[in-house]
Amino acid sequence: MENIIKKAVEAGYQNHHRAWHEGLGHQSVTCAYAVVCDPLFWQSLGKACGWNRTICMACLTEHKTKNDCDAGFGAEHPEYIYQALQFHEINLTQGFDEAVSWLNNLITK
Repeated sequence: MENIIKKAVEAGYQNHHRAWHEGLGHQSVTCAYAVVCDPLFWQSLGKACGWNRTICMACLTEHKTKNDCDAGFGAEHPEYIYQALQFHEINLTQGFDEAVSWLNNLITK
């Protein structure tokens, strides 16, 4: 998680969680949870990773026009929100460690 947070910090994220910086054991895990719940973390990570597309949430792709969507053209969100939602889904269904592993693999592509 540390490398993921560092990448977001490099793009402007300001991590104010003291326990994370001081490495206070189990408290730093709590801070990691707090960080992944911060929309500014995801925005900065998206900037660092070049997630600059707008994703259609109905079919999970990017469209040039509304007519390009075969799934009914759902709400559109910035790609960093899509990736945050993916992370949280994995966290809820497979656990935090698996979600962090997925995110680490995603940002090192």
